[in-house]
Amino acid sequence: MSCSNATALAGAMIGTLLAAGTALAAPTTGSCSPTKVKFIASDATFFQVTSTSFVNVPQGVVNFTQGGTSPSCVIVGVSADPTGVASSPPTPAPLTVRVMLDGTTAALPNEVDFSDGADTGNQVRSFDFIFPSVAPGDHSIRVQFKASPASGFADLNRHNVIVNYAP
Repeated sequence: MSCSNATALAGAMIGTLLAAGTALAAPTTGSCSPTKVKFIASDATFFQVTSTSFVNVPQGVVNFTQGGTSPSCVIVGVSADPTGVASSPPTPAPLTVRVMLDGTTAALPNEVDFSDGADTGNQVRSFDFIFPSVAPGDHSIRVQFKASPASGFADLNRHNVIVNYAP
């Protein structure tokens, strides 16, 4: 199939979905100027899990103090060298990552699939998560991950967590 035919087919599929009444969720928008940065850079390897429920990533916590006198955003970048393998047949499979604020509030988006690059579909190796409104004071960012139901295991491997927050 040529690129122009593939593009036309994709456009027709999107048009059909929209015409059928499929509504897109409204995005969260905003602006802020986080200028302070804290990070953790993991050099250890083999953070493997078989759990299909979220577990804490070792070396995946950053504590910070949000400044200012009113709530402001916090932007968290997570990058990793992940791998996930489906048990039967043994093929690459994504692992799911989320970022939590103070153990109770999930970032936007709530979770994303990370990939080792050998998967098909929309998986990533890095992603920016956003907390649109974080009150001044002491906070903790924690990265969590889980294996996909098809995986025999998931491994986040070496990873970086970078937290941008208000001074």
